[in-house]
Amino acid sequence: MDPSLGNKAGFHEDAELCHYILGSTQAVGSAPRRMQRWILGHVRDVGNAITARNRAKTTPGKHTTGMNEKNGLLSPEDKRSLNCLESHYEGRLSRDDEGSIEEIAKAAKERTGTDLSIADISRLYCAILTNNINIHEPGQSQVLGTALDVPMALMNHSCEPNVLTIFQGSELRVRSLRPINAGEELLQCYTDVTCDVLMRRKRLKDHFFFDCTCPRCEREFEGHKRRTFNDMSEVEFVRETQEELTELINSAIIKIKTSPDGLPLVELEARGRSLVNDAFPRSRWPNTLDPVPLLYKRLGNMHFLRGSGVAALQCSIKGCAYTDWKLGPEWVNDLHDLIRIMTAIVVQPSAREVFRDKHFLSSREFWDVYHGFLHTLLLTSQNTFGSDASYTRAIKTWYDETLEGAEEPLPGTPGFEDRFKVAHRKVLSWVGVSEKYWRMDTV
Repeated sequence: MDPSLGNKAGFHEDAELCHYILGSTQAVGSAPRRMQRWILGHVRDVGNAITARNRAKTTPGKHTTGMNEKNGLLSPEDKRSLNCLESHYEGRLSRDDEGSIEEIAKAAKERTGTDLSIADISRLYCAILTNNINIHEPGQSQVLGTALDVPMALMNHSCEPNVLTIFQGSELRVRSLRPINAGEELLQCYTDVTCDVLMRRKRLKDHFFFDCTCPRCEREFEGHKRRTFNDMSEVEFVRETQEELTELINSAIIKIKTSPDGLPLVELEARGRSLVNDAFPRSRWPNTLDPVPLLYKRLGNMHFLRGSGVAALQCSIKGCAYTDWKLGPEWVNDLHDLIRIMTAIVVQPSAREVFRDKHFLSSREFWDVYHGFLHTLLLTSQNTFGSDASYTRAIKTWYDETLEGAEEPLPGTPGFEDRFKVAHRKVLSWVGVSEKYWRMDTV
């Protein structure tokens, strides 16, 4: 959100007013205490960007910022920062949001007794809608609340972010996803980073009122133009299909949670395939094109809930292999789900029959893959959330208990990597996936 575009009015030091309006944006639970956290140390505000300050480049997983909470009144500098927040006030009023925005502003004025006008309160509310962030613990999808944080709001967007924001207890942390050079702008992703460009651009336009032209968006959009021979109507049809398939997946998840045995998963997969074939006849829809990888991963989870370990493993491996964005919290969750499904192969008597399949893994190869994936999960969680995060500590305990007494060589020791890569290629071949879709680094 470019601070140069921000409105210059609509903010106030009235804590009760801010608390009330923050409460109106809550996704789950009561309104959180107003958070006033400011960047210290390695990050500074430079013009329209937040940039890395330290001389040496950061390494993935390191904190790029230090956070501290201020008490008391806002300083003049803090007020200027607040006034820089983009509200998209006029844009929101031109849509169907106008009525609800005015209602909330009137209720806030009546509740708090502030002297601010309805228009100023409306601008404040729109700024919070634009800039607030969801609060949830690492590894958890449940949203605990929302918070307004000025430095995070001033951080610009990229669909190839180099940092992410996470909450650990009462701390808001910013962590690097890759090496960052001194002076390089820190960029976060405002939307679901795993989505395709067509869905990302639509959501960014709807919620943040801008057209993303980052390198990843341009690269992926060129791919769509090639596949459709520059027919923009066909490109739009693909986007509509993506939205329809995503809705199909989300509806299926809700249904299986309420009635685990009432949803025919074969029909779900067939319906998904029918949708993509309508958009790209003759199976030209790439397996890596969103949301097909998501469909495979969610089918894996649903088969797992049904107790079908083998089908769950096949779908989960395909979904992970075809996922392009193998980075950050989303990839941690994908690996976690896959390893839970692999556990079912061991504990479900019916699933253990898969070891009779000559194309499947031997017992030793299975454990090599299991241990390698678990080690990768641990490293990814450490880089993403930090070694001190409660989620990472739980993964570390799981890893230590699993590897206790295991046959050597173990992950991270000489001799394991070659064994793991052989077994990894074999399990990909078992589900019919080329190794090019999922090459493993050192484990």
